[in-house]
Amino acid sequence: MTAYPSIGAAIGRAAAVAEDAGPAEGLKMLTFIEPSDVDGYQPYHAVHAHCLSGVGRVAEAAEAYNTAIALWTDAPSKRWLEKKDSELRKVCPEVSIGAVGVRRVGRREEKLFSQQSERTKQMTILYTALAIVAAIALVALLLPRNVVMTRQTEVAMRPEDVIARVASTEGFQTFNPYCTTDPDLKITPFGPANGVGSGFRFEGKEGKGTQTVTEVTAGRVTHLSDLGAIGKPVQTIEAEASEKGARITWTVTFDMGFNPIFRIFGLFMDRMLGKTYELGLKNIKALA
Repeated sequence: MTAYPSIGAAIGRAAAVAEDAGPAEGLKMLTFIEPSDVDGYQPYHAVHAHCLSGVGRVAEAAEAYNTAIALWTDAPSKRWLEKKDSELRKVCPEVSIGAVGVRRVGRREEKLFSQQSERTKQMTILYTALAIVAAIALVALLLPRNVVMTRQTEVAMRPEDVIARVASTEGFQTFNPYCTTDPDLKITPFGPANGVGSGFRFEGKEGKGTQTVTEVTAGRVTHLSDLGAIGKPVQTIEAEASEKGARITWTVTFDMGFNPIFRIFGLFMDRMLGKTYELGLKNIKALA
């Protein structure tokens, strides 16, 4: 396990707070994260830039956006940024965004800066930062709204036994990966013991919320998680017969909405949470 799931959750909460209570509050939450832990972590710099621009700290926001874009490793997103590069030049010729980050025009801009007054310099920085923010928001909104993460394994169990365990509040806790990573996780059951309507409230170091069973079939259980401002991901756990016993597929779908920061955050969801769900499948395997 890496430290990223916990850091990712903290950054996600900061982004949600920034959207719900304002960028100043989101910025406060980010101060609790050790800078050395997120030096090369793109989601942190993207959320940090969003919060800085929201409180008017445009120069710092521009630098943070520069760092965030420079860390972009997703090939399709790089090509996307290169396409937006030419579009941004039409809006603000002094700045461009490409696969490697924010680039200034160079000699022409340096000469312009040397000839301008301090106030003109500040206005240039302001307009540049605003153009960057607008370009990032545009690119982000073109990213997929729904993010799907899937993990799979095979276990020496009957498919019907897997489904029965997953559809039970008590049974789910026997492989809940968050119970493994957070021994102090508080679980409060509600509704029936199993089946549709059963569920539990949880509160721990990764956050708090609820999880409710919304559908049960012979081979699939669907849960709806309510994480408050962070969102309501839907997860399905399917079990089908295999040579070893049962093939289990755990799928989680996140709706990132229309928040540009959430859309960018979605690019890293698999990296941040994939290990957690792999741990859950490992826990199920250990029960066989």
